[in-house]
Amino acid sequence: MDGGKIHQEESHWATNGNGVHKKEVTIPFPDGFDVESVVDNIIAGWTLLLQRYQRDAFLQFTWGYKEVDRSTVQTITAAQLNLGGVSNSNDLLKVVRNMRSRKMAVDSVPNPKLVFNDGTEDDWTFQATLELHSDYICATPEWKLPAMSEHQSIVQLRTLSSILIERFFPPNEPISEILETTSSELDQLWSWNTPVPPSLDTCMHDIIWEQAQLNPDKIAIESWDGNLTYAEVDQFSTELAQILLFLFDSPKPIVPLLFEKCRWTIVAVLAAMKTGASFALLDPAQPEGRLHTIVEQTDAKLILASKTQAVIGSHIFPSATIIPISESKFFNVYRPFALRQPNHTLPLVDPSSPLYIQFTSGSTGLPKGVLISHSQYTSGAIPRAHAIGYRSHSRVLDFASYAFDVSIDSMLCTLAHGGTLCTPSEERRINDLCGVMREMKVTFAGLTPSVVRVLDSDVLSGLETLACGGESPSSSDIAAWSKKTRVANAYGPSECTVGATINNDLNGKLYATLGQGTGCVTWAVDPADHNKLVPPGAVGELLIEGPIVGIGYLNNLAKTAEVYIEDPAFLLAGSKNTPGRRGRLYKTGDHVRYDPDGRGELVFVGRGDQQVKLRGQRVELAEIEFNMAKHLPPGTEVAAEAIKPSGKGEPTLVAFIAEAKDNSTRNLDGDAFSAFSKPFQKSLVGMARHLSIDLPVYMAPSAYIPLWKMPLLVSCKTDRKRLREIGTSISRQELRRFAAMIAEKQEPKTEMERRLQSLWGKVLGLEADFGSGENFFRVGGDSLRAMRLVAAAREEGISLTVGHAMLHPMLSAMAKHAIPLSADVQAEVAPFSLIPQDWKATEAQAEIAKLCGVDAFFVEDAYPCTPLQEGLMALSAKFADAYVAQRVVELPIEVAQRLQAAFERVIADCAVLRTRIVNVSGRGLLQAVVKQGITARSASDLQAYLKADREDTMDLGTPLFRYAIITTLDSQKAHFIISQHHAVYDGWSFPLMVDRLNQAFQGAALSPRTPFKNFIKFVASSERSESEHFWRQQLHGASPYQFPPLPQKGYITKADSLLEHYVAVPPSSQSKHTLATIIRGSWALVASLYLNTQDTVFGETLTGRSAPVPGIEQIEGPMITTIPFRVNANHNQSVSTYLDHLHEQSVHQMPHEHLGLQHIRRLGPDARQACDLRTGLVLHPKEDPVDGKYIDLLKEPATGFVPTDNEEAAREALKFNTYALMLVCTLDASGFLVMASFDKNCVAVSPMGRVLSVFAKVVKAFYAAPDKKIGEVLALGDEEKADAETLRVNITPVDSPMQEAVEKIKGLTNGNSEIDDSANSQTVIKLKDLLSRILSIPTEEISPSDSFFELGGESIGAMRLVSEARTQGLKVTVAQIFQTRSLSALASLIGNEKEKMIRDLLSNILSIPKEEISSTDSFFELGGDSIGAMRLVYEARTQGLKLSVAMIFQCRSLSELASKAEEAVANQAIDVPFAALGDDANTITLDVVHPLLGDQDWKIADIYPARPLQHLAVDGTVELPRYSLRYELIQFSEAIEDSKLLQACQDLVVRNEVLRTVFVEHNNRCLGVALESLQVPMETSLVPEGEDLMAFAIEFANTDIVKPKPYGTSFVAFTLFKSSISSSSCLAFRISHAQYDEMCLPLLFAQLAALYKGVEVPESRPFTKHVNHAVLNSIPLSIPYWKNLLAGSSMSVFKPAIPLTNRKATFRYRDFNISNRPAEITIATLPTAAWAVVLANRIAKRDLVFGEVVSGRNIDCPSADRIVGPTWQYIPMRIKFQAGWTYSDLLYHIQNQHIESAAFESMGLSEIVTNCTDWDPKEITWFDTVVHQAPAWVESMDFGGLEAKFETLYPHAESLREWKCQAFIMKDKIRIEIVTFEEWIEVGEELLGELGEVFGKLMGGGEGTIFGDTHNAPAVNGEQGGAIAAPQSLGDFEGVM
Repeated sequence: MDGGKIHQEESHWATNGNGVHKKEVTIPFPDGFDVESVVDNIIAGWTLLLQRYQRDAFLQFTWGYKEVDRSTVQTITAAQLNLGGVSNSNDLLKVVRNMRSRKMAVDSVPNPKLVFNDGTEDDWTFQATLELHSDYICATPEWKLPAMSEHQSIVQLRTLSSILIERFFPPNEPISEILETTSSELDQLWSWNTPVPPSLDTCMHDIIWEQAQLNPDKIAIESWDGNLTYAEVDQFSTELAQILLFLFDSPKPIVPLLFEKCRWTIVAVLAAMKTGASFALLDPAQPEGRLHTIVEQTDAKLILASKTQAVIGSHIFPSATIIPISESKFFNVYRPFALRQPNHTLPLVDPSSPLYIQFTSGSTGLPKGVLISHSQYTSGAIPRAHAIGYRSHSRVLDFASYAFDVSIDSMLCTLAHGGTLCTPSEERRINDLCGVMREMKVTFAGLTPSVVRVLDSDVLSGLETLACGGESPSSSDIAAWSKKTRVANAYGPSECTVGATINNDLNGKLYATLGQGTGCVTWAVDPADHNKLVPPGAVGELLIEGPIVGIGYLNNLAKTAEVYIEDPAFLLAGSKNTPGRRGRLYKTGDHVRYDPDGRGELVFVGRGDQQVKLRGQRVELAEIEFNMAKHLPPGTEVAAEAIKPSGKGEPTLVAFIAEAKDNSTRNLDGDAFSAFSKPFQKSLVGMARHLSIDLPVYMAPSAYIPLWKMPLLVSCKTDRKRLREIGTSISRQELRRFAAMIAEKQEPKTEMERRLQSLWGKVLGLEADFGSGENFFRVGGDSLRAMRLVAAAREEGISLTVGHAMLHPMLSAMAKHAIPLSADVQAEVAPFSLIPQDWKATEAQAEIAKLCGVDAFFVEDAYPCTPLQEGLMALSAKFADAYVAQRVVELPIEVAQRLQAAFERVIADCAVLRTRIVNVSGRGLLQAVVKQGITARSASDLQAYLKADREDTMDLGTPLFRYAIITTLDSQKAHFIISQHHAVYDGWSFPLMVDRLNQAFQGAALSPRTPFKNFIKFVASSERSESEHFWRQQLHGASPYQFPPLPQKGYITKADSLLEHYVAVPPSSQSKHTLATIIRGSWALVASLYLNTQDTVFGETLTGRSAPVPGIEQIEGPMITTIPFRVNANHNQSVSTYLDHLHEQSVHQMPHEHLGLQHIRRLGPDARQACDLRTGLVLHPKEDPVDGKYIDLLKEPATGFVPTDNEEAAREALKFNTYALMLVCTLDASGFLVMASFDKNCVAVSPMGRVLSVFAKVVKAFYAAPDKKIGEVLALGDEEKADAETLRVNITPVDSPMQEAVEKIKGLTNGNSEIDDSANSQTVIKLKDLLSRILSIPTEEISPSDSFFELGGESIGAMRLVSEARTQGLKVTVAQIFQTRSLSALASLIGNEKEKMIRDLLSNILSIPKEEISSTDSFFELGGDSIGAMRLVYEARTQGLKLSVAMIFQCRSLSELASKAEEAVANQAIDVPFAALGDDANTITLDVVHPLLGDQDWKIADIYPARPLQHLAVDGTVELPRYSLRYELIQFSEAIEDSKLLQACQDLVVRNEVLRTVFVEHNNRCLGVALESLQVPMETSLVPEGEDLMAFAIEFANTDIVKPKPYGTSFVAFTLFKSSISSSSCLAFRISHAQYDEMCLPLLFAQLAALYKGVEVPESRPFTKHVNHAVLNSIPLSIPYWKNLLAGSSMSVFKPAIPLTNRKATFRYRDFNISNRPAEITIATLPTAAWAVVLANRIAKRDLVFGEVVSGRNIDCPSADRIVGPTWQYIPMRIKFQAGWTYSDLLYHIQNQHIESAAFESMGLSEIVTNCTDWDPKEITWFDTVVHQAPAWVESMDFGGLEAKFETLYPHAESLREWKCQAFIMKDKIRIEIVTFEEWIEVGEELLGELGEVFGKLMGGGEGTIFGDTHNAPAVNGEQGGAIAAPQSLGDFEGVM
């Protein structure tokens, strides 16, 4: 193009201040043309210029001319020109003349100036001013950076000159020729792309091998799961390669690799490479269906997988062999195998063979597998790695998913350059990227820009290189990042290895290019014809040529041929100065242009598939997106797309928009739709206005659809297929709603509207620009914000109620119900003014002070509790730490001290923090305000304090708030802890307290608060009768059925499962109803669908702050309340009408929401049923974030006590769920997260998951179709219908015969109305009097046959009954109240414990039947005398009851005597040395025992008789075989501090008496001798080089055990083995079973770890404490029990008729599903029951005695769980099967016996046989069969950052003496292991089969009878059989509310 020349007179740049730059260019003017013709030609030339460079993106241009006083322009669109119908220059001129405005004549203007640009008058990139002279045109270009540059503007002007002079003026010149690339342009393009880089014919694994030879000990992989050196990587991969070669059944197969992020991935990759096979990396996080599809395409026969992913591997391709990779597999399997193979080298791999297959998304939905060869990869990787910045010192982050080929670069390029690959765990990679990058000291990271944007500043600064890829970084991103680190931009399709171009010179550029090709050259061709190059600056499709172009697609020749092309015409043709060549190229489908500065680098424009046709017009989606993005806030993601709403009709252009969200806004289940914030909606309106100017109308989207996030492919590109799917799911009605979001609004008209408009903005945190027709709930309001609106209105002098705000949410309507506030001042509530009038303040102070343990002076005030507070305190009576929150903040010490002072100030000002709750007899629960301040506690150990604090219960009369400061000597930090009972705060009031604490900390005045008692006054003064009337009416005729049904009548629910489900909803502006109303209505409909009833009830917990109490929003106190919410889901109603009714209902019930469930339930049978709530609903509205606010804990330290997010608060609400199902919904801008806590015995986990899915569908359907009828919204699917049918089985009102039988037996056991002896009558009378006061029911209306619950009682009343009954001498528990069905049953069960004890003693002393002794009888009336009185005193003292003879003489009735009896102080004498010897202490003296010790310097602390099992274990230690000697091998893979560890071992001995115990024999008795101190044997041993550490330790144990272990010596020893070649070591801990059991070993190990770490050591108790208690207390009490249980019994013996020869033991096991076990039956009951049935059948007996292994720790010995020693015991289980017994009866019988025998499990078998049976002790020395539930064992433990692995070794096996039935619990399965002799193992297998059959019958209800002799079998021992009562223990009733 030589026709124009660059004017050089002004060579400098000029700018006009708006980023517009100018230069001058002169174009010669031809002769023979008039001015108008010249203008026409210029317009035509300008048209062709734009067509040449913009091609399909050419939309319009603007031209005109300027005069001094006026300027006229015309915009001409491409559509008007219709260039598709123009073929030559003449045709184009004709079109131009027709289009040109005739008003714009220039012939009369001298030297006219014409202006041409490529857009509109205001929005353009390139513009030229052409001044016409007589023989030339002076052209001045202007351009806007960065889209245009000086270079490109000059090029385009030269092109315009060429068009005008050389080509245009000849007539009929074809347009196509004019647009072709010129020869000079071709030369330029070829100069940029010559020569082609050479192919590197080598393999990366060979290069990595060379690095391993150079740096064998350097760390190659530093991973979360361990490190590997270069030598280890090479060795492991070689060994694995040899295994693979052995397993391959075909040459060069494809090997899928399935690994989480770990150190073994690179080993597997290199192993595959070394074999010559190709690998396919898989990401286990991807759906199994996709993984299966990928593996299926590879036709893989084996899969390499990490140990963790092996199971997934077997799922995705069951026919493949899974090779698990782990350290243990290498050392135990692969390495030994490799060593056994012939020593040969691995095959030489051909560089042209495939290296890997990378799977990318396919247009058909089937992933495409791209094959890349070794040489192709190496040819790109070597130059690419150097250009990006891989170096030998690089520490490279292994971040990319294994589904993304960048992960291959991270591994291979790092190791090829001698760097270190840093691999974080998957969890930290996602959730703590900055933290792990800091810890691993990462210097090189390859990340997408989206990820880089979340990195902390210091992390970026710590990088040497940041490589970006996957998407284009913005220029602002590059500018910001380049200040902190070196940034490189990488681009490359998977079809051409990992990267094709690199730009490592981004700093200072206004735009980002793709850079230069690495291992390739890059071409831009005509998108419609790949044989033609486009000129520099024009948009074309990118083609890649060179050695990195891949092989093609796996099994897809057609697709390969489509995009991998050979010898295109332009390549063969070459240019004028460069010859052509042959070549193979890849068509990327990406649109690019060469950079505007002429460096030959490419600028990414967009995808070729981003063009669509709408109504005949070609639309470039990228252009729409560009124009939208520049008018929207930074961070907004935009995607324009043509969709078909509902999947039909004409396509519609829409824009999907993902607003930049804060980190707390989440979407969990993939739902797409979000909601635009109010500020963003304003930006959207402004953007739409600009778009109407910038783009033609057909390019303006018809609607803007908010997404939670933009869907992305694995490559981080927008997933347009997913967008189209989303578009198809949208109805045209929804599309209209989306479009309406930017509609114009009506301005407020009245003064009140304007005032409320301002208040709306304040409350919602938005600009106050609401229209009068806007709905409060559609613009972000909810019930919580309505409460705040009412409070804000009051501050502005406006009276507005919450009810009015919610019933009239439109601004104009709300204004009509708002009135000016009157000037009334609220009267102060005087102290003690709210207590009953008959109770004087001084009396109240005195009574309350006594209950609080303070002086009466300190009682400041008292007033009633709210129903909520009563309920919370009742729960605390059942659960020690129920509803007590601990919050911890770490602060500098000086800040903590200042915060302490702030607390003192706030506590003095805040009554609720000084409030206690007391139960005043006859007056109920009251809250008392105590003047005393609360002193800060202090401690030096955080964990110890937290534990002690939790154990320090907050009970009636105690403070309900406390705080502490924990400091350590060596730290400048302190931990500040607050503990607070929920009875004095709720989620609303807690932040109020925090605000005041921060104010006090800063020295500011404290904000005034409305006192909590003002609210109490409102509740107390409310017309209770109105609320009672409301709830009676509301609940009248309510359905008795609730969701979920209980599995059986009387079932006590206990939540044991949790599911989470996020429900995304459309913007609030799309519905007039609040999200809360929609949630209520949706859940009611779901419940009705499952229960098949339209009438449903569920509980809802409310904030309780809708009450009209001035300043209620600032009250510091708990106001939440729970109500029964009843819904009639009339299926013929429309959704909108249904929701309207629910909304109104929620408003109308506000005045009555504080009546309290415990009071509502007493309003009648309907109310009582309705209040037995099965589902509880809690709605947590999301707090409004404070934009940009940073919380500085140094300035606002109390803020640290607030839960970090709403979900944490929600989980706190779930902590003590007492419902069968609790739904906590946390609402946010995009929807809500529902957390479902539930009892899986009521509804199983899988069905509950489907219930939540149905719930989500109903919510969305309510939004989508408000006009539909309820019944048409949703129908249950087949699976859901089946779930519903299963659930409905449990809602039949008729109990089953089995249930009736059980209830009958329970009634007999618990007592019934017919039981009415005189003592019982007295107790019933007392109970009636107490209940009359507590439940406010006249005494005469209470019958002995009434149950506590039938009278309206609940947990709060039960708690009060327990407390007040104690004052009457009645000892009753909550569990007993819950168990009984009538008052007389309760009276007979609890009676009076002291009274019952005295009656039993008198019966024995006076020889009178118990039944004949009445509570009203006196001692003398019964015939007692002084001798009898003395006996009674003595006998009572042995039973823990303190009486005196005088007391017996004075009391006139047994009841009076019981009320005066005191519980005796426990005998402390048993915990003294030698106590367990009893009278033998006189003969077994120190002088006798000391000579028996192995070291005469030892000093004796205590002596005790060894317990029976302990004696056996001593024998098994002293004598051979030493089967009781255990060696615990504790392995450390990293270096430990030897001296520190050995000192910890010795300290362990010091702490635990049993480890300092040696055993001696005296007169055939085994004695335990506890020493004051003992230096146990302790050695260190260096493992010889070449010896395996663990093998050496095991060999030591085998040698050590045969050495003598005589009496009087230490059985405990420690030996530390140290590797001579590595830092690993092993500690061998020798211990005898005479010193431990499996219950205390974990405690010992935890102590050892804590001693080594130097942290707080868990406490333990001495074994002698157990021995003393067992011998002196428990055994005397146990003898009567075992005598009674075993009377007339014999040991059951099962001996198959198979002779035994070698008595060698073996075992077999099977797993059984027990998920359907009866809810009230413990797992431990099941194996015993199953064994009993099998054994009974085998030996044909119905009276069985066999053994069970028990812990021995249930004998009421204090701190039994902390005792270190062998407390375990073998005890008898006796089962006398009764005729007609069902399996359920058997389970109850066994469980009852477990409960009863627990207190007596101190006796060993030998003691029981001798003292409790008539068995021959010489014959019965052991059980024949034993059932044993195996405890959990320790596998690993943390030793101060070092992981210790535990391996147990018993070198000598114990001789088998019995059949063992061992149970191992595995969640919902139980593994039963039968241990027996080898000759009997076939019988054992038969037993397992029989056990399986019995387990099946024990599941469910256990209803079948056990034996076939139900009707005819005689009762065993002459007793008639019957059903068995359910077990009675408090644990069975926890969770009742």
